[in-house]
Amino acid sequence: MRVPKAVMLLNLLTGKELKQFQSKLKHARKEKTLALCNWLLKNHDSAGEESFRERMHQFLFDSPYDHSRDYLLRNELRVISEAVKDFLTKIHIEKEANQNSSMADIFLLSALCERKAIDIFKLEFKDIYDQALFRNEPLTAWLINRLNHSIYTRFLHEKEINVETAAQLNELQLTHLNNFYMTAYQSYRFNKAYLKQSKFPFLANDLTTQKSASDHGDAQIQLAAYFELKAQCFLLPVDQRTDCLKNCLEVARRDAGKIPIYKEEVKFCLSELAKTYCLLNNFQTAETYFHQFFKLDLEPADPYRLAVLADYIAKLLKQKRTEEALTWIKSHQENLKKIEKLSVRLKCLKAAAFAFSGDADNLYETLPDNFTEYSRPVKHFFRLHYAIHAWLTENESNAIREIDNLLNAIQKSEPPAFDVRPVARFMRRYFSWAAMPDSQPRMRNLEKLQADLKQYEQNAAPAYKSYLPLIWLKMEMEN
Repeated sequence: MRVPKAVMLLNLLTGKELKQFQSKLKHARKEKTLALCNWLLKNHDSAGEESFRERMHQFLFDSPYDHSRDYLLRNELRVISEAVKDFLTKIHIEKEANQNSSMADIFLLSALCERKAIDIFKLEFKDIYDQALFRNEPLTAWLINRLNHSIYTRFLHEKEINVETAAQLNELQLTHLNNFYMTAYQSYRFNKAYLKQSKFPFLANDLTTQKSASDHGDAQIQLAAYFELKAQCFLLPVDQRTDCLKNCLEVARRDAGKIPIYKEEVKFCLSELAKTYCLLNNFQTAETYFHQFFKLDLEPADPYRLAVLADYIAKLLKQKRTEEALTWIKSHQENLKKIEKLSVRLKCLKAAAFAFSGDADNLYETLPDNFTEYSRPVKHFFRLHYAIHAWLTENESNAIREIDNLLNAIQKSEPPAFDVRPVARFMRRYFSWAAMPDSQPRMRNLEKLQADLKQYEQNAAPAYKSYLPLIWLKMEMEN
Protein backbone atom coordinates (compact mmCIF):
# COMPACT_ATOMS: atom_id res chain seq x y z
CA MET A 1 0.00 0.00 0.00
CA ARG A 2 1.26 3.49 -0.86
CA VAL A 3 2.13 5.72 2.10
CA PRO A 4 -0.28 8.70 2.18
CA LYS A 5 1.23 12.03 1.11
CA ALA A 6 0.07 13.58 4.41
CA VAL A 7 2.28 11.14 6.35
CA MET A 8 5.29 11.84 4.10
CA LEU A 9 4.82 15.59 4.53
CA LEU A 10 4.47 15.35 8.31
CA ASN A 11 7.66 13.32 8.47
CA LEU A 12 9.52 16.22 6.84
CA LEU A 13 8.91 18.47 9.85
CA THR A 14 11.51 18.75 12.59
CA GLY A 15 10.47 18.42 16.24
CA LYS A 16 10.37 22.19 16.67
CA GLU A 17 8.44 22.70 13.42
CA LEU A 18 5.97 20.01 14.38
CA LYS A 19 5.17 21.76 17.65
CA GLN A 20 4.63 25.02 15.74
CA PHE A 21 2.38 23.28 13.22
CA GLN A 22 0.31 21.62 15.92
CA SER A 23 0.03 24.92 17.76
CA LYS A 24 -1.32 26.60 14.59
CA LEU A 25 -3.95 23.90 14.18
CA LYS A 26 -4.95 24.26 17.82
CA HIS A 27 -5.10 28.05 17.56
CA ALA A 28 -7.30 27.75 14.45
CA ARG A 29 -9.58 25.37 16.41
CA LYS A 30 -9.12 22.54 13.92
CA GLU A 31 -9.48 19.85 16.58
CA LYS A 32 -10.37 17.03 14.17
CA THR A 33 -7.42 17.79 11.88
CA LEU A 34 -5.10 18.05 14.88
CA ALA A 35 -6.34 14.72 16.26
CA LEU A 36 -5.75 12.97 12.93
CA CYS A 37 -2.35 14.63 12.62
CA ASN A 38 -1.33 13.26 16.03
CA TRP A 39 -2.67 9.81 15.12
CA LEU A 40 -0.70 9.78 11.85
CA LEU A 41 2.48 10.74 13.67
CA LYS A 42 1.95 8.00 16.23
CA ASN A 43 1.24 5.36 13.57
CA HIS A 44 3.49 6.52 10.70
CA ASP A 45 5.66 3.39 10.89
CA SER A 46 2.71 1.27 9.72
CA ALA A 47 1.52 3.71 7.02
CA GLY A 48 2.36 1.24 4.26
CA GLU A 49 0.38 -1.64 5.73
CA GLU A 50 -2.95 -2.82 4.29
CA SER A 51 -4.81 -2.28 7.58
CA PHE A 52 -3.67 1.34 7.91
CA ARG A 53 -6.75 2.93 6.30
CA GLU A 54 -9.10 0.69 8.26
CA ARG A 55 -7.53 1.71 11.55
CA MET A 56 -7.51 5.37 10.52
CA HIS A 57 -11.20 5.19 9.58
CA GLN A 58 -12.03 3.54 12.91
CA PHE A 59 -10.15 6.28 14.77
CA LEU A 60 -11.77 9.16 12.87
CA PHE A 61 -15.36 7.97 12.55
CA ASP A 62 -15.57 5.30 15.25
CA SER A 63 -16.98 2.85 12.74
CA PRO A 64 -15.67 0.00 10.53
CA TYR A 65 -13.99 0.95 7.26
CA ASP A 66 -16.32 1.25 4.27
CA HIS A 67 -14.57 1.42 0.89
CA SER A 68 -17.45 3.38 -0.60
CA ARG A 69 -16.83 6.13 1.97
CA ASP A 70 -13.08 6.26 1.40
CA TYR A 71 -13.47 9.76 -0.02
CA LEU A 72 -14.04 10.96 3.56
CA LEU A 73 -10.57 9.74 4.50
CA ARG A 74 -9.09 11.29 1.37
CA ASN A 75 -10.67 14.64 2.24
CA GLU A 76 -9.20 14.59 5.74
CA LEU A 77 -5.77 13.60 4.48
CA ARG A 78 -5.94 16.32 1.81
CA VAL A 79 -6.69 18.94 4.50
CA ILE A 80 -3.56 17.90 6.42
CA SER A 81 -1.45 17.81 3.24
CA GLU A 82 -2.51 21.31 2.23
CA ALA A 83 -1.93 22.62 5.76
CA VAL A 84 1.60 21.16 5.92
CA LYS A 85 2.46 22.46 2.42
CA ASP A 86 1.25 25.94 3.41
CA PHE A 87 3.28 25.73 6.64
CA LEU A 88 6.44 24.60 4.79
CA THR A 89 6.01 27.34 2.20
CA LYS A 90 5.79 30.06 4.84
CA ILE A 91 8.79 28.66 6.72
CA HIS A 92 10.83 28.68 3.53
CA ILE A 93 9.73 32.21 2.62
CA GLU A 94 10.76 33.43 6.07
CA LYS A 95 14.07 31.57 5.84
CA GLU A 96 14.79 33.01 2.39
CA ALA A 97 13.91 36.51 3.57
CA ASN A 98 16.29 36.14 6.55
CA GLN A 99 19.17 34.57 4.62
CA ASN A 100 18.79 36.08 1.16
CA SER A 101 19.07 39.86 1.21
CA SER A 102 17.81 40.07 -2.38
CA MET A 103 14.58 38.26 -1.50
CA ALA A 104 14.06 40.41 1.59
CA ASP A 105 14.60 43.57 -0.47
CA ILE A 106 12.00 42.51 -3.05
CA PHE A 107 9.47 41.73 -0.31
CA LEU A 108 10.08 45.11 1.33
CA LEU A 109 9.65 47.10 -1.88
CA SER A 110 6.57 45.04 -2.80
CA ALA A 111 5.03 45.81 0.60
CA LEU A 112 5.76 49.55 0.23
CA CYS A 113 4.34 49.54 -3.28
CA GLU A 114 1.16 47.72 -2.21
CA ARG A 115 0.64 50.20 0.65
CA LYS A 116 1.22 53.13 -1.73
CA ALA A 117 4.11 54.35 0.46
CA ILE A 118 5.68 56.02 -2.56
CA ASP A 119 7.94 58.44 -0.66
CA ILE A 120 9.48 55.64 1.43
CA PHE A 121 9.73 53.45 -1.68
CA LYS A 122 11.82 56.12 -3.43
CA LEU A 123 14.07 56.43 -0.37
CA GLU A 124 14.69 52.66 -0.23
CA PHE A 125 14.76 51.88 -3.94
CA LYS A 126 18.09 53.33 -5.09
CA ASP A 127 20.28 51.59 -2.52
CA ILE A 128 18.51 48.26 -3.02
CA TYR A 129 18.73 48.53 -6.80
CA ASP A 130 22.43 49.46 -6.69
CA GLN A 131 23.13 46.49 -4.43
CA ALA A 132 21.44 44.14 -6.92
CA LEU A 133 23.63 45.51 -9.72
CA PHE A 134 26.74 45.22 -7.54
CA ARG A 135 25.93 41.58 -6.72
CA ASN A 136 25.51 40.89 -10.44
CA GLU A 137 21.90 39.73 -10.03
CA PRO A 138 20.10 40.74 -13.25
CA LEU A 139 16.86 38.93 -12.38
CA THR A 140 16.67 40.68 -9.00
CA ALA A 141 17.38 44.00 -10.71
CA TRP A 142 14.57 43.28 -13.19
CA LEU A 143 12.08 42.48 -10.41
CA ILE A 144 13.00 45.64 -8.48
CA ASN A 145 12.92 47.80 -11.59
CA ARG A 146 9.51 46.37 -12.50
CA LEU A 147 8.14 47.62 -9.17
CA ASN A 148 9.62 51.04 -9.83
CA HIS A 149 8.12 51.01 -13.33
CA SER A 150 4.69 50.15 -11.91
CA ILE A 151 4.77 53.25 -9.69
CA TYR A 152 5.53 55.61 -12.58
CA THR A 153 2.86 54.02 -14.80
CA ARG A 154 0.36 54.43 -11.96
CA PHE A 155 0.91 58.19 -12.04
CA LEU A 156 1.40 58.76 -15.77
CA HIS A 157 -1.08 61.60 -15.90
CA GLU A 158 0.24 63.56 -12.95
CA LYS A 159 3.49 64.73 -14.55
CA GLU A 160 4.68 64.76 -18.13
CA ILE A 161 8.10 63.50 -17.05
CA ASN A 162 6.55 60.35 -15.62
CA VAL A 163 5.78 59.11 -19.13
CA GLU A 164 9.40 59.55 -20.22
CA THR A 165 10.70 57.93 -17.01
CA ALA A 166 8.34 54.98 -17.41
CA ALA A 167 9.55 54.50 -21.01
CA GLN A 168 13.19 54.52 -19.87
CA LEU A 169 12.44 52.05 -17.09
CA ASN A 170 10.68 49.80 -19.58
CA GLU A 171 13.81 49.75 -21.79
CA LEU A 172 15.94 49.11 -18.72
CA GLN A 173 13.86 46.02 -17.95
CA LEU A 174 14.83 44.57 -21.33
CA THR A 175 18.50 45.16 -20.52
CA HIS A 176 18.17 43.29 -17.23
CA LEU A 177 16.31 40.45 -18.94
CA ASN A 178 19.00 40.24 -21.63
CA ASN A 179 21.66 40.07 -18.95
CA PHE A 180 19.74 37.39 -17.10
CA TYR A 181 19.17 35.50 -20.33
CA MET A 182 22.87 35.53 -21.19
CA THR A 183 23.85 34.35 -17.73
CA ALA A 184 21.21 31.61 -17.76
CA TYR A 185 21.99 30.66 -21.36
CA GLN A 186 25.71 30.28 -20.75
CA SER A 187 24.92 28.30 -17.61
CA TYR A 188 22.67 26.08 -19.75
CA ARG A 189 25.44 25.61 -22.33
CA PHE A 190 27.90 24.66 -19.64
CA ASN A 191 25.45 22.22 -18.03
CA LYS A 192 24.71 20.60 -21.38
CA ALA A 193 28.38 20.13 -22.22
CA TYR A 194 29.37 19.08 -18.71
CA LEU A 195 26.53 16.56 -18.32
CA LYS A 196 27.24 15.08 -21.73
CA GLN A 197 30.91 14.78 -20.83
CA SER A 198 29.99 13.21 -17.47
CA LYS A 199 27.66 10.70 -19.11
CA PHE A 200 29.97 9.88 -22.02
CA PRO A 201 33.50 10.87 -20.88
CA PHE A 202 35.04 8.79 -23.66
CA LEU A 203 33.44 11.08 -26.25
CA ALA A 204 35.12 14.18 -24.82
CA ASN A 205 37.52 14.48 -27.74
CA ASP A 206 34.63 14.34 -30.21
CA LEU A 207 32.63 17.23 -28.75
CA THR A 208 32.46 20.32 -30.92
CA THR A 209 34.59 23.29 -29.97
CA GLN A 210 32.68 25.74 -32.16
CA LYS A 211 31.29 28.73 -30.30
CA SER A 212 27.68 29.65 -30.96
CA ALA A 213 26.88 33.08 -32.27
CA SER A 214 25.15 35.50 -29.93
CA ASP A 215 22.97 38.47 -30.75
CA HIS A 216 23.36 39.87 -27.24
CA GLY A 217 27.06 40.69 -27.09
CA ASP A 218 26.45 44.01 -25.34
CA ALA A 219 24.53 42.27 -22.58
CA GLN A 220 27.29 39.84 -21.62
CA ILE A 221 27.95 40.98 -18.11
CA GLN A 222 30.80 39.58 -16.08
CA LEU A 223 28.95 36.53 -14.80
CA ALA A 224 27.65 35.65 -18.26
CA ALA A 225 31.20 35.93 -19.61
CA TYR A 226 32.38 33.59 -16.87
CA PHE A 227 29.78 30.99 -17.79
CA GLU A 228 30.76 31.38 -21.43
CA LEU A 229 34.35 30.54 -20.46
CA LYS A 230 33.19 27.69 -18.26
CA ALA A 231 31.08 26.22 -21.05
CA GLN A 232 34.04 26.35 -23.42
CA CYS A 233 36.11 24.26 -20.98
CA PHE A 234 33.86 21.28 -21.59
CA LEU A 235 33.72 21.78 -25.32
CA LEU A 236 37.48 21.23 -25.47
CA PRO A 237 39.30 17.89 -25.60
CA VAL A 238 40.44 16.74 -22.16
CA ASP A 239 44.11 17.46 -22.86
CA GLN A 240 43.27 21.12 -23.69
CA ARG A 241 40.87 21.70 -20.83
CA THR A 242 43.17 22.52 -17.91
CA ASP A 243 44.23 26.02 -19.04
CA CYS A 244 40.59 27.00 -19.49
CA LEU A 245 39.68 25.67 -16.03
CA LYS A 246 42.62 27.55 -14.51
CA ASN A 247 41.29 30.78 -16.03
CA CYS A 248 37.87 30.03 -14.50
CA LEU A 249 39.49 29.37 -11.12
CA GLU A 250 41.35 32.69 -11.30
CA VAL A 251 38.10 34.59 -11.96
CA ALA A 252 36.19 32.68 -9.27
CA ARG A 253 38.86 33.25 -6.61
CA ARG A 254 39.16 36.94 -7.50
CA ASP A 255 35.44 37.63 -7.12
CA ALA A 256 34.43 35.06 -4.47
CA GLY A 257 34.43 37.77 -1.79
CA LYS A 258 32.11 40.04 -3.78
CA ILE A 259 29.70 37.66 -5.53
CA PRO A 260 28.53 34.62 -3.52
CA ILE A 261 28.08 32.32 -6.53
CA TYR A 262 31.84 32.35 -7.13
CA LYS A 263 32.44 30.54 -3.85
CA GLU A 264 30.68 27.55 -5.38
CA GLU A 265 32.66 28.02 -8.57
CA VAL A 266 35.96 27.80 -6.66
CA LYS A 267 34.86 24.37 -5.41
CA PHE A 268 33.87 23.33 -8.90
CA CYS A 269 37.09 24.50 -10.58
CA LEU A 270 39.37 22.85 -8.02
CA SER A 271 37.52 19.54 -8.22
CA GLU A 272 37.42 19.55 -12.02
CA LEU A 273 41.10 20.42 -12.31
CA ALA A 274 41.96 17.55 -9.96
CA LYS A 275 39.76 15.15 -11.93
CA THR A 276 41.08 16.30 -15.31
CA TYR A 277 44.72 15.94 -14.30
CA CYS A 278 43.89 12.43 -13.08
CA LEU A 279 42.49 11.58 -16.52
CA LEU A 280 45.74 12.87 -18.00
CA ASN A 281 47.75 10.72 -15.53
CA ASN A 282 49.38 13.84 -14.10
CA PHE A 283 48.81 12.67 -10.55
CA GLN A 284 51.26 15.06 -8.90
CA THR A 285 49.41 18.14 -10.18
CA ALA A 286 46.06 16.47 -9.42
CA GLU A 287 47.21 15.96 -5.82
CA THR A 288 47.86 19.71 -5.51
CA TYR A 289 44.31 20.59 -6.54
CA PHE A 290 42.80 17.87 -4.36
CA HIS A 291 44.63 19.28 -1.34
CA GLN A 292 43.44 22.81 -2.15
CA PHE A 293 39.87 21.52 -2.38
CA PHE A 294 40.02 19.66 0.94
CA LYS A 295 41.21 22.87 2.64
CA LEU A 296 37.89 24.55 1.80
CA ASP A 297 35.41 25.07 4.60
CA LEU A 298 33.13 22.07 3.99
CA GLU A 299 31.46 19.68 6.40
CA PRO A 300 32.90 16.13 6.36
CA ALA A 301 29.53 14.76 5.23
CA ASP A 302 28.96 17.42 2.54
CA PRO A 303 27.87 15.51 -0.62
CA TYR A 304 30.10 17.62 -2.89
CA ARG A 305 33.12 16.93 -0.69
CA LEU A 306 32.32 13.21 -0.58
CA ALA A 307 32.10 13.05 -4.38
CA VAL A 308 35.55 14.64 -4.68
CA LEU A 309 36.83 12.32 -1.98
CA ALA A 310 35.68 9.35 -4.10
CA ASP A 311 37.67 10.83 -7.01
CA TYR A 312 40.69 11.08 -4.73
CA ILE A 313 40.41 7.42 -3.70
CA ALA A 314 40.22 6.46 -7.39
CA LYS A 315 43.38 8.51 -7.99
CA LEU A 316 45.21 6.61 -5.24
CA LEU A 317 44.23 3.33 -6.87
CA LYS A 318 45.42 4.50 -10.28
CA GLN A 319 48.74 5.37 -8.62
CA LYS A 320 48.77 1.84 -7.12
CA ARG A 321 48.69 3.33 -3.62
CA THR A 322 46.27 0.61 -2.61
CA GLU A 323 46.80 0.62 1.17
CA GLU A 324 46.23 4.38 1.32
CA ALA A 325 43.07 3.98 -0.74
CA LEU A 326 41.76 1.28 1.63
CA THR A 327 42.51 3.52 4.63
CA TRP A 328 40.50 6.39 3.08
CA ILE A 329 37.68 4.01 2.20
CA LYS A 330 37.52 2.64 5.74
CA SER A 331 37.49 6.09 7.38
CA HIS A 332 34.83 7.60 5.08
CA GLN A 333 32.62 4.72 3.98
CA GLU A 334 29.84 5.44 6.50
CA ASN A 335 29.25 8.91 5.01
CA LEU A 336 29.64 7.64 1.42
CA LYS A 337 27.01 4.94 2.01
CA LYS A 338 24.38 7.57 2.86
CA ILE A 339 24.31 8.93 -0.71
CA GLU A 340 22.87 6.50 -3.26
CA LYS A 341 25.14 7.35 -6.19
CA LEU A 342 28.24 7.45 -4.00
CA SER A 343 27.34 4.18 -2.25
CA VAL A 344 27.46 2.45 -5.66
CA ARG A 345 30.79 4.11 -6.41
CA LEU A 346 32.07 3.09 -2.99
CA LYS A 347 31.27 -0.54 -3.80
CA CYS A 348 33.19 -0.21 -7.09
CA LEU A 349 36.18 1.39 -5.38
CA LYS A 350 36.24 -1.29 -2.69
CA ALA A 351 36.09 -4.03 -5.32
CA ALA A 352 38.96 -2.46 -7.23
CA ALA A 353 41.04 -1.94 -4.07
CA PHE A 354 40.62 -5.57 -2.99
CA ALA A 355 41.46 -6.71 -6.53
CA PHE A 356 44.60 -4.56 -6.53
CA SER A 357 45.69 -5.94 -3.16
CA GLY A 358 44.94 -9.54 -4.20
CA ASP A 359 42.38 -9.94 -1.38
CA ALA A 360 40.07 -12.46 -3.06
CA ASP A 361 37.89 -13.07 0.00
CA ASN A 362 36.99 -9.42 0.59
CA LEU A 363 36.60 -8.88 -3.15
CA TYR A 364 34.02 -11.65 -3.30
CA GLU A 365 32.17 -10.24 -0.25
CA THR A 366 32.01 -6.82 -1.94
CA LEU A 367 30.65 -8.00 -5.29
CA PRO A 368 26.82 -8.03 -5.56
CA ASP A 369 24.84 -11.22 -6.16
CA ASN A 370 22.29 -9.41 -8.30
CA PHE A 371 23.03 -6.82 -11.00
CA THR A 372 19.48 -5.73 -11.89
CA GLU A 373 19.56 -2.49 -9.90
CA TYR A 374 22.78 -1.21 -11.50
CA SER A 375 23.48 0.69 -14.71
CA ARG A 376 25.20 -1.12 -17.59
CA PRO A 377 28.67 0.36 -16.95
CA VAL A 378 28.48 -0.68 -13.29
CA LYS A 379 27.25 -4.18 -14.22
CA HIS A 380 30.15 -4.58 -16.62
CA PHE A 381 32.59 -3.34 -13.96
CA PHE A 382 31.37 -5.94 -11.47
CA ARG A 383 31.37 -8.74 -14.04
CA LEU A 384 35.01 -8.01 -14.85
CA HIS A 385 35.79 -8.20 -11.14
CA TYR A 386 34.05 -11.57 -10.87
CA ALA A 387 36.52 -12.71 -13.54
CA ILE A 388 39.38 -11.15 -11.55
CA HIS A 389 38.19 -12.98 -8.43
CA ALA A 390 38.21 -16.29 -10.27
CA TRP A 391 41.75 -15.57 -11.47
CA LEU A 392 42.95 -14.65 -7.97
CA THR A 393 41.59 -17.97 -6.68
CA GLU A 394 43.45 -19.79 -9.47
CA ASN A 395 40.26 -20.82 -11.24
CA GLU A 396 41.33 -19.93 -14.78
CA SER A 397 38.40 -21.66 -16.49
CA ASN A 398 35.86 -19.68 -14.44
CA ALA A 399 37.75 -16.45 -15.13
CA ILE A 400 37.52 -17.08 -18.88
CA ARG A 401 33.87 -18.13 -18.56
CA GLU A 402 33.00 -14.87 -16.77
CA ILE A 403 34.61 -12.88 -19.58
CA ASP A 404 32.80 -14.92 -22.24
CA ASN A 405 29.46 -14.43 -20.47
CA LEU A 406 30.05 -10.68 -20.35
CA LEU A 407 30.98 -10.48 -24.03
CA ASN A 408 27.96 -12.60 -25.01
CA ALA A 409 25.62 -10.43 -22.92
CA ILE A 410 26.93 -7.27 -24.61
CA GLN A 411 26.66 -8.90 -28.05
CA LYS A 412 22.96 -9.66 -27.50
CA SER A 413 22.04 -6.09 -26.50
CA GLU A 414 22.58 -2.56 -27.74
CA PRO A 415 26.25 -1.49 -28.03
CA PRO A 416 27.29 -0.05 -24.66
CA ALA A 417 27.93 3.67 -24.34
CA PHE A 418 31.10 2.87 -22.41
CA ASP A 419 32.58 -0.05 -24.35
CA VAL A 420 34.49 -2.42 -22.05
CA ARG A 421 34.88 -5.14 -24.71
CA PRO A 422 38.51 -4.32 -25.61
CA VAL A 423 39.50 -4.55 -21.93
CA ALA A 424 37.54 -7.79 -21.53
CA ARG A 425 39.27 -9.31 -24.56
CA PHE A 426 42.69 -8.31 -23.27
CA MET A 427 41.82 -10.01 -19.96
CA ARG A 428 40.67 -13.16 -21.71
CA ARG A 429 43.89 -13.39 -23.68
CA TYR A 430 45.90 -12.91 -20.53
CA PHE A 431 43.94 -15.53 -18.57
CA SER A 432 44.34 -18.02 -21.44
CA TRP A 433 48.04 -17.49 -22.00
CA ALA A 434 49.35 -16.77 -18.52
CA ALA A 435 47.92 -20.09 -17.29
CA MET A 436 50.01 -21.98 -19.85
CA PRO A 437 53.23 -23.71 -18.75
CA ASP A 438 56.40 -21.70 -19.28
CA SER A 439 57.33 -21.98 -22.92
CA GLN A 440 58.35 -19.98 -25.95
CA PRO A 441 54.75 -19.77 -27.28
CA ARG A 442 53.55 -18.51 -23.87
CA MET A 443 56.23 -15.83 -23.83
CA ARG A 444 55.51 -14.76 -27.42
CA ASN A 445 51.76 -14.53 -26.75
CA LEU A 446 52.25 -12.43 -23.64
CA GLU A 447 54.69 -10.13 -25.45
CA LYS A 448 52.15 -9.72 -28.27
CA LEU A 449 49.47 -8.93 -25.68
CA GLN A 450 51.76 -6.34 -24.10
CA ALA A 451 52.35 -4.68 -27.48
CA ASP A 452 48.64 -4.69 -28.37
CA LEU A 453 47.77 -3.22 -25.00
CA LYS A 454 50.31 -0.45 -25.48
CA GLN A 455 48.89 0.31 -28.91
CA TYR A 456 45.35 0.40 -27.48
CA GLU A 457 46.37 2.92 -24.81
CA GLN A 458 47.98 5.22 -27.38
CA ASN A 459 44.67 5.63 -29.20
CA ALA A 460 42.16 5.26 -26.35
CA ALA A 461 40.34 8.18 -24.73
CA PRO A 462 41.56 9.14 -21.21
CA ALA A 463 38.53 7.55 -19.53
CA TYR A 464 39.46 4.16 -20.99
CA LYS A 465 43.14 4.47 -20.12
CA SER A 466 42.25 5.19 -16.48
CA TYR A 467 39.68 2.36 -16.26
CA LEU A 468 40.49 0.46 -13.05
CA PRO A 469 40.10 -3.11 -14.46
CA LEU A 470 42.59 -2.17 -17.19
CA ILE A 471 45.03 -0.83 -14.59
CA TRP A 472 44.63 -4.08 -12.60
CA LEU A 473 45.47 -6.08 -15.74
CA LYS A 474 48.62 -4.04 -16.35
CA MET A 475 49.68 -4.52 -12.72
CA GLU A 476 49.05 -8.26 -12.97
CA MET A 477 51.08 -8.53 -16.15
CA GLU A 478 54.00 -6.71 -14.51
CA ASN A 479 54.16 -9.20 -11.62
